[in-house]
Amino acid sequence: MSTTVPARPSSLARGGHLRLTPGRRVALVLGVPVVLAIIAFTGFGYVGDIGHASYPVSFTVPAARDTGLTLNLNGGNATLRSDAAAVPGRASVTGTVDYALGRPTLHHHAGDVSLACPWIDLGNCDLSATVDLPAADTPLRVSSGGGDVTATGLDGTSSLTTDGGNLTLAAVAGTLTVSSGGGDVTADHLGGTPSLTTNGGNINATSIDAGRVTVTSGGGDVTLSFSQAPSNVHVTADGGNVTIIVPPGGHYDVTTIPDGGNVNALPSTSGATNVIWVKSGGGDINISQSA
Repeated sequence: MSTTVPARPSSLARGGHLRLTPGRRVALVLGVPVVLAIIAFTGFGYVGDIGHASYPVSFTVPAARDTGLTLNLNGGNATLRSDAAAVPGRASVTGTVDYALGRPTLHHHAGDVSLACPWIDLGNCDLSATVDLPAADTPLRVSSGGGDVTATGLDGTSSLTTDGGNLTLAAVAGTLTVSSGGGDVTADHLGGTPSLTTNGGNINATSIDAGRVTVTSGGGDVTLSFSQAPSNVHVTADGGNVTIIVPPGGHYDVTTIPDGGNVNALPSTSGATNVIWVKSGGGDINISQSA
């Protein structure tokens, strides 16, 4: 009796292993790094979740009226307010430091508060804090990598910056510069000489009694409502609608530069001391007086 041995498939090498064809070599070269990268990324995310921790902070730091205070949150949220009951010349800071893996170091000395994150940072290293200033006119410089910033009762030279969070202002005056990389800017009872900028969000300010206002929007809508007649309003919007409402009465030298949108504006009085200048990259421009 004869026995027939099944033929070995052409895809198999001797010993029953798959033959390493040119196509399979290419698949290995391209696929293995991708698989390893996915495993590494997933592992880091898992380790980051497991290693997440936080610790509370509470301290005072010198904040004189001539030097002020610089605060670097590295991504956290900030609540800023003036406190008449605070110790003169010292700001009170309370909050929480969040991190993953390596524990960051919080530095605070005269006029400066900053967070030093370890070189292994999974994006979870930040300080969220409430800052009570000893006087409303204390100079203030605040930077966040993406958190929200809220300010109340400031009346000095303030620079508030966040890479993507929202900025909320109430009863803020003085020389004010605020900038968001993409969040909204919302203000109520805004005085002094404010400069408001967002690269993508909306800007909405009500009860403005500032004389000079500068606004720049990367694409969102701009709405400004004045309780006192402004002396100079300068608005640049790359794409959103611009709405400006001024008190009744008064004359304005109005300039509008639309690029596709509609314009509905007050009559312009050449040579008027109050100036409104608006440029829109595509949205509508509306300038009116309140009833």
